[in-house]
Amino acid sequence: MKDISISKVAYCKLFSHLSKYPHLSCNGLLLAKKSKSQSVQFVDCIPLFHSSLTLAPAFEIALTQIDAYCQQNELEIAGFYHAFDNNNENQPNLICYKIAEKLKENCSNSLCFIVNNSKIHPSNREPCFKTFVFGEDQRLKENTCNVKLEDGTYEACLRLLNDKKFNSINDFDNHLDDIKQDWRNLGLNGKIRSVESLTAN
Repeated sequence: MKDISISKVAYCKLFSHLSKYPHLSCNGLLLAKKSKSQSVQFVDCIPLFHSSLTLAPAFEIALTQIDAYCQQNELEIAGFYHAFDNNNENQPNLICYKIAEKLKENCSNSLCFIVNNSKIHPSNREPCFKTFVFGEDQRLKENTCNVKLEDGTYEACLRLLNDKKFNSINDFDNHLDDIKQDWRNLGLNGKIRSVESLTAN
């Protein structure tokens, strides 16, 4: 894999999901632009769960809806992130492996992002995760490629934290509790973009 880049929208939504549920394990998907190259450009994030992480039916429902959304927008599910409730856990577990394996069936460049909880704070200025890929032995191993974040991403995260906008993010658990809660978080996308424009000026 050559290059990995993550947009402000994608990273800020991931960061917001983790900030909303700092005491719980949570996970989600990262969407990338479809490409035939080895580079991956992540442009959006779909928060999945903070309570029903091990429920296969809920994951299958989410995956079906998200896949349909991707087809409509020329995107693909190319990443999965997981944050543990235990700060000392920083390696993929069986759940991570199974989900990463499923994603790889449809996207050979898919990545598994394991969150370092100690980096979920306002002063952080480096990616809050490690990335993992499948090796030739079909085991997840740490990826050595650099991850590039869009300029101004950390400043945008800080602004969202200060304004408590992270509380407005909806994951798929929220959607299953109340279908009016939009798992796409299009409203939050707009708020993040407004922060982008402020950061750029």
